[in-house]
Order: sequence, then structure tokens, then C-alpha cells
Amino acid sequence: MYPWRKAKIVKTFQVAADMKSIIVVPADMTEEFPPHRAGQHFELCLPGTNIIRKYSVVSPIHTKGELEFGVQLIENGELSPKLWALEVGDEIEIRGPIGRSFVWDEAHTGPLVLIGAGSGITPILCIYNSFRALYPEGGCVFIMSAKDASRIMYYEKLKDILITRFTKTEGRMDREFLKTHIGTFAENPNTMCYISGPDNFVDDMVDIVSDLGIHEDNIRSERFI
Repeated sequence: MYPWRKAKIVKTFQVAADMKSIIVVPADMTEEFPPHRAGQHFELCLPGTNIIRKYSVVSPIHTKGELEFGVQLIENGELSPKLWALEVGDEIEIRGPIGRSFVWDEAHTGPLVLIGAGSGITPILCIYNSFRALYPEGGCVFIMSAKDASRIMYYEKLKDILITRFTKTEGRMDREFLKTHIGTFAENPNTMCYISGPDNFVDDMVDIVSDLGIHEDNIRSERFI
């Protein structure tokens, strides 16, 4: 396990109705953050407290010197409102990177199916941008479920590449929707699928993509609130 280290906030801004981006650098600039793999997370806490939460890295793996986290505001949450209140120059403590199961292997050239909901976009965005940096022509489909566009992190930047299902007006993702958008990918034995979001959403998506033909050994899932 990596030790706790102090990190200084250099940018913080709202990226969705309920999501803020927090970008940090080492508080001691003689240090470096250990490199992360796409899909991993860090533990975050405020100095002098013992409230610890896990946040996925949004930064792609080729980003050097800083880390970006997406923090969803949880009503009555113990940590997220405090993280939202932080300003440039404030310090937090982080520990990581952590996680082995929900990790994209850089040697995998595709195809890639990415399916997310809510704050589950954070590790998937890291995987997507890391994959595109290495394999710009690689086959990849990026699907997001949300109540509406305002709930998707960086929607204005991502809208031209995202396939979306807005539950408020279009209903939940179902088998026919996914078959339409990943049918040809599901037939390829090399396709890797990453699914991230609330428990029930993840369970449903895993069942559907398995039914469509993606082998269970090629499916990775991560559960978020």
C-alpha cells in the first residue's frame, strides 16, 4: 500500500450539475505521484480527519505531474461537500493508486466497449482518453446513461463521441438499445467491456452484454453510488 501524501489543489471547477473536477499536484514539488493505470482510484481525505473516500482518476495515463478527480456531490455526504468547498491552494491527502480488477491493459488494442452511469464516468473517461492516445484508430464505443445531459461530466466536450440514453425522457438502457450500438463489437472475441455505475445498473448491463456475446472473462465492472 502506498503511503498517504499531501496534494495541493491547482484547479477546481464544476463539470456537471452534481460533479466537480479537482486537479491536484504534489504539495512537495520535489516528489512525484506514482504512475496510475487506466481505471485505478485513490483514497482521499482532508488533513486532520479520518473520513476517507475512494475517487477514480480521471486523468489519462500519459498525464504527468498532476491528477484529476471527479467528485460527485452527495447530499448529506461526509466528505464530498467539503471537497466541493475547497479552493485553489488548499491541501488534501491522497493514497494510491489502488485497484487491479477494473484496469485497462495498455497492450489491448481494442475493440473496447465502455458503459457508464452517473459518477461511474470517471474511470471510464480515463480509460477512453488513455486508449485514444495510444490507439487513435482503435475500435471503441462510449455509452453513458444519465437523467439528462446536465448530469454527464464534460458533456459539451464529449457529446460528439458519446452514445447517450437519458432516462428522464428515454427510459433505461435495455437489450435492444445495446444491441444496436455494440452488436458488431460483441461478436469480436477480442472485445473488452468496462461497466461502471450504481449496483443495479451494473448488474443489468453485465447480464445484457453477456447475453449479446461478450465473454464473461472480458467484462470488468466497478460499482459507484
